[in-house]
Formats: sequence, C-alpha cells, structure tokens
Amino acid sequence: MIIVHAFIEIKEGTTQDFKTAAAKCVAETNKEQGCLFYNLYQDGSDPLKFVIVEEWENKEALDLHFILPHFLQFREDIKDIAAKPAKIKIFEAQEL
Repeated sequence: MIIVHAFIEIKEGTTQDFKTAAAKCVAETNKEQGCLFYNLYQDGSDPLKFVIVEEWENKEALDLHFILPHFLQFREDIKDIAAKPAKIKIFEAQEL
C-alpha cells in the first residue's frame, strides 16, 4: 500500500476557491480504481494550510492518478491559489 501526504499552503482570501476545487478532485479521486482513501484536512491552527491524505493499492494506481483529467484540472485550478509549491511525502506501508 502507498500512502501520500500532500501539504498545501494557500494565499489569504482564497480558502473557498481552494475548497471548491479540492472537493471536485476528492470526489473524483475516490472513484478511481486503486484508490483506498483520499480526503482533505484543514490545519486547526493555521487555516491557510491543508493536507490531502491518500491511500493507494499500489504505485501504478498512484501514477495513473497523476495524469487523470480531474487531478490535472485541480492542479490548474490551484496554481494561482497556492502560496508555494505543494510538499508531497510518499510512503510505502510495510507489513509487520
């Protein structure tokens, strides 16, 4: 299983636009084959910071996600909203 944390910081005054764009991406991504979980969270102490938490069956499913139209549209929708480039952390879950 692949786990992704995508940290996104947005510009002041863009919260609603960001949430609208993210909601579309979240809804469509959760329909993708290989997506186990995909959701957006807003930082409780800094409302301009968000994290998308994702779980994927495998790397191939994640790689496909990165080229699908709804994800590409999300990237386009937030390019002027983001305060800086997203910080992406990708983890591979280990069975213990």
